[in-house]
Amino acid sequence: IEYAACGAFRNPLAESAQPDDARVLAVSFDALCALASDIGAPRKPDTTPYEFMAAFPKELRGLKTAAAELVDMYVASAYNDVRFTERDMDRVRRFWMKYEAMRRRYTK
Repeated sequence: IEYAACGAFRNPLAESAQPDDARVLAVSFDALCALASDIGAPRKPDTTPYEFMAAFPKELRGLKTAAAELVDMYVASAYNDVRFTERDMDRVRRFWMKYEAMRRRYTK
């Protein structure tokens, strides 16, 4: 990859002691979409987050479970204004740990 769009994203949970859940989830989902795009499997503009997951790139299969959890939380946040517990946010932290490992694999 000459220029990796996913390289512009950083874990938003590391930025603030009181991060905004909706922003954290939106940035995290955008980062996931950027990584998929970087490996040649971009999310089509007219697909829902769930349709994106249904066509999840096989190259990112090690991230799929964490990504599915992230997508569930993202949709709940974006469309239902759900508030999350610290345990929920731990799922986002796990997503970022797996995401970072996968990003390193594809953007050396």
